[in-house]
Amino acid sequence: MAELNDIFVKTVFTAEVIAASGVATSDMIDLGTVTVDGNFGIQLALTGDGTAQVDYTASNHTEDFITPSTASAIVTGFVKTSGPGSDGKDAFAFIPILHRFMKIQVTETGTSDSITVTAYLATQ
Repeated sequence: MAELNDIFVKTVFTAEVIAASGVATSDMIDLGTVTVDGNFGIQLALTGDGTAQVDYTASNHTEDFITPSTASAIVTGFVKTSGPGSDGKDAFAFIPILHRFMKIQVTETGTSDSITVTAYLATQ
């Protein structure tokens, strides 16, 4: 269990190759093992000529993960030249609905080229 002001960081993808129009879903993240203040951050690094969209799915048990109807994409239109350094690297904040378990989902939305994604999830 994290102490107040500790930051929980989990690697969700390490050089995950996603084919054109493909989807990659992270392993389940148990938020019951950390102190969560509701704020999350995700750091991305992307290579390849495709386009990424990042979302989260939620569950209060370990069987059915859904995209909440009130959820917005964490990021859309992310490419290898996105980010402040135009190098495919950036970080995004998001506030998901209250739930016990989460998965991060990356979809290649450009439909013609693959991407390779590395991502880290953080919460406090």
